Amino acid sequence: MGLFDHDRYVELTMHFRCNLLCEHCMIEGTMDRLEPESMDRFRELLEYNRVNRVRDGLILTGSEITLRRDLPDLARVARQNGFEHVRIQTHGMRLADPEYCRELVDAGIDEYFVSVTAADAETHDAIPKCRARSRRPYEVSRTSRHSKG
Repeated sequence: MGLFDHDRYVELTMHFRCNLLCEHCMIEGTMDRLEPESMDRFRELLEYNRVNRVRDGLILTGSEITLRRDLPDLARVARQNGFEHVRIQTHGMRLADPEYCRELVDAGIDEYFVSVTAADAETHDAIPKCRARSRRPYEVSRTSRHSKG
């Protein structure tokens, strides 16, 4: 087994919108047809895990999850219902904002799966339709290191 135990986590797709138009995106042409999980399903999962303690972690994902205004609330409620870890999958654009990053950490999000398109900012910016991100993903690690403080 690797460092990440997939059997201890459950993933919920809670959002299907993105603020980028990346050519390599696997779901770019389908976001308008896909439906995220309902809040009822979210609450059912929380209750089930609270009672049965089957999963240690919850992964919140779906195109760009940080566009959900209630993301901190979702994380907070998940932690209150027994999830030891809350992870988000994101392109990282909003994580370059120290205040927003602090809000997520304070809400209980303790794991971040950040999609980085290239090894450096120059290569990233050369990829068509991803320029909106610019150098922000490369600022995330610096910002995140200082948010725990």
